[in-house]
Amino acid sequence: MANYRAMGWQCQFLFVQNVDAAEVARRLGGTLTGRSVDFEDATSGHWLTVGPSIDSWVLIADPDWQLIHDAYSTELSRGTRLLRLVVGETVMFAEAAMWEDGVERWAISSYDDNKPPQLTVRGRVPAELLDGEPDEDGPYFDVPMDAVHRLTGFRYDIPDSRVDDARYWHIAVVSARP
Repeated sequence: MANYRAMGWQCQFLFVQNVDAAEVARRLGGTLTGRSVDFEDATSGHWLTVGPSIDSWVLIADPDWQLIHDAYSTELSRGTRLLRLVVGETVMFAEAAMWEDGVERWAISSYDDNKPPQLTVRGRVPAELLDGEPDEDGPYFDVPMDAVHRLTGFRYDIPDSRVDDARYWHIAVVSARP
């Protein structure tokens, strides 16, 4: 079993809509190296990788959270949409955020390690992504991940051959951004 399905896992995923892998690398100030790895290595290594397109969303794996700063989401979402998913199982934190044309449109954050658990919503999240009102007392950890799953068909903790069997290409960063 791949390590990304074990408890205590953390990673960040970015999904850029209708943009190819080379353009993703260019927007990050880099190039594709020609070196590829599988999903397990892409989510446990110390490099940025860009993977398959899933229903028009190109998947970027960022295990070290190098792209956590909003400036990266601004750049990657210019002229398109970007969906960012941050997962930190060790503290039961998850956040999904949608960016469109350089601007954050909405975000859902859950932090179940707090007592009581917290669910925070910014912006106008489409109602179908929240799937009704979550229980007032939590847990909320799955709420952001479920929203990403509804939009992209991806959920890191559910096996999916489109993701698991794909190759992920290293991005060599040429210039520091943002």
